[in-house]
Order: sequence, then C-alpha cells, then structure tokens
Amino acid sequence: GEVERCECVFSHPSAGTWVFECSGRGHPPSEMETTNVSATVMSSSSNMVHFRNPLNTEITVRLSLELEEVALEDTAFQLMVNPDEDVVLSGFQEIEVPVLFTPKRMLEHSARLIIVDLGSDIKWIFPIVGTAEASLCVYLGKFTCKARELLKHTFLLELAGVEGVESMRSDERTDLEVIPRPEAREMLATALMVQVDDAPPKPPKGTCRVKMVFEPLKTIRTKVELKVSKASGGRWAFDFDLVALAADIDDTIRIEGAINKTSSVAFRMKNQFDVEAEFRAYFLPDSPDELSVSPAVGVLAPYSSDDGALTEFKVSFHPKTYGKAFVGKLVVETEEMQWIYEVIGEHPKYQGPQDVATKIDSRLARGMDPAEYKGSKPAKDYHKENTKAIRLAQQTKR
Repeated sequence: GEVERCECVFSHPSAGTWVFECSGRGHPPSEMETTNVSATVMSSSSNMVHFRNPLNTEITVRLSLELEEVALEDTAFQLMVNPDEDVVLSGFQEIEVPVLFTPKRMLEHSARLIIVDLGSDIKWIFPIVGTAEASLCVYLGKFTCKARELLKHTFLLELAGVEGVESMRSDERTDLEVIPRPEAREMLATALMVQVDDAPPKPPKGTCRVKMVFEPLKTIRTKVELKVSKASGGRWAFDFDLVALAADIDDTIRIEGAINKTSSVAFRMKNQFDVEAEFRAYFLPDSPDELSVSPAVGVLAPYSSDDGALTEFKVSFHPKTYGKAFVGKLVVETEEMQWIYEVIGEHPKYQGPQDVATKIDSRLARGMDPAEYKGSKPAKDYHKENTKAIRLAQQTKR
C-alpha cells in the first residue's frame, strides 16, 4: 500500500534530456482465474493449480484449502501437500499445487486455494470448481438419412443420480455440449443442431428432453459425444452414431467416343454458399478406368459469382474395346457439400448409308427372270411320265 517513486530519464545529443517522475501504489491481488476440475462420482482425479511468484524477491508462503458447504460435507477436495509446511519461492519462481477431487454426489463442489506470503500477509486466492460426472457413457443409437435430407429426433435422457438430490429443481438451467470427432467438426458445425426441448409438457424429474436436427449435405459416418450439465452440478455423457448416405444423382452426363480416341464434355459449377470453397473431384472406385475428370482439385467460386467466373470441369472418355456402355459416378465435394453425377460413355451408333447409287447393275434382264421364265413354259410332271412308262413296259413283257 505504500507509494513508490522513480525517475525515468531520456536523453539525446541533439534533442536534449527529458526527465519523468513516476509513482505507483500496489494493491492486494484480486481473485485469480477459476480452475475447473472434474471426476466421476466416487472416483478421484488429481489436478494442478499453477502459481507464480510475481515479485522479484524471495518470499515464504503457506498453502491452505477452504471448502464450501457441499464440498465440506463430502470432503470432496484434499490438498496433496502438508499445509503446515512453509514453501520458499525465489523471485518469479513457479510452482504447481496438487489438489485431489473426489465427488460423492452429482452436485457442484467449490473450494478456494489460499496462498499467503508470511512476510507481507499478501494473499492469492484461487477458486476451484469441481464437476461430478456420471460413471457411464450411455449409447443412444445410430441415426441414418440421405445427404440433403432432413432428420429430426427427440431424446428423453435419464440423468442418473438426480432423483436423490433434493436441491436440484426440475426447471433449472441445463447446458449441452456437442463434441464431434475432429475430422467431422467443420461439417457438423452447420449440419447438426442439438438443443434442450423446453416445449410443454415438462419432462419428469431426473430426465432431460433434447431435440436433434441433422441435415447433412454430403456423405458421412461419424460418432458424436453429447454432455449434459446441470446448473447445480453434475455432468452426464451420451454418444450416438450419425450416418449420411449418398444423395440421389444430381444429373446424368453422356459421352460418345470412338475406339482409342478421347472425347470430352465440359460443365461449370459454383459453390452452394456465397464463399469460395476448396473442392476435390474424383470417380468412385467402381467406375471404369476409361472415364476421367479434370481438374481433380481447385476452388469453387462463390454462389453469387457471374457465369464467367465459374469453375469448369472436363469429363473425358477414352474407350479401348468394344462392348456395353461404360457407367461411372463422378463426385465433386467440398468440406460441406457433395454433388454426384452419373457418367455414361457410349460408342457412336452405326447408321448405314442412305440415298447412295450403286455402281454395279445387279438386276436381271426381263426375259431371264426365273419367275417370268417359269411362267412362260408349260409345267411338266416328269415323275408322272416316268411312272407311266414303267407300267407300260411291264405290261408289254407279259
């Protein structure tokens, strides 16, 4: 609390000298930043509270732990150093103070770590808030829909241990924390919404009603963790699987190509949202090798871009053998969106010549036409005549 003074002198050969008188008065340190710890009910977690001597001189400090009502009843916090031993710290030295947290009920537990400088009675107070967590993570199931379709579902979550807590009200604030896997975090930030359902009627005590809206824009298969926290303390863990199947085909692209020749078609695209987006274009593994696309990577223009600024894709077809049509699926995807095209590669359809005069006279003269020749001669039955001649010869011999 004493005033301290000093002089600051600035000098320059040409500009001269400036002298500034400075004074200051120190105030007791305010309450430090809260340290949040957690542990499952009836289990312990070891946590560290960091302290740095802010003075440039050596100090001797003593550590103590003050427990508030709930923590005191359950002996939820324990200082893992001897509180009767003094600790000597050199100037600006840092130490870590170990604190053990062992909750017995699904309530919030509070304590304060107090560090006192024995030479000046300066106190540093570190608030500690402990959260009790349920011992089991409850699996809620698997939820599946097609990409670009809407899935809604309502959960009624059972919060184990709430029934035995008299101080917990059924209408107290409930906080949700959605924890996706790192690879799906960016996509689910816009595709998944989970919030407390406050619509009447109110859920029974010891439960929490939560509604989920899932509207994916591309295929995904991932697991999501959901943590439910009550204002009076306690945190429960749940998890579920989300599966987004491939969307329906956006369009069909047909290409005709001759053997050992490359034919191509081009089309332009822009992003679904009004921002640039990196894309990746590829054919699914079961597509024939005769189909290809370029570019394979790049940036899609924003949704509001003019037609001249759109990204152009070229799909090529290079058949090497005759046979049935070549069918593949082309995928263009960004971090948030996916388009699927069916690409069909076909051989050109054969068309015979039409209205072409022949160079060879293939018609018979009228008198040599077999039909006309046969019609101009009387029909003669050689079998009948032969049979008649044989009978006549036999009669003559007799």
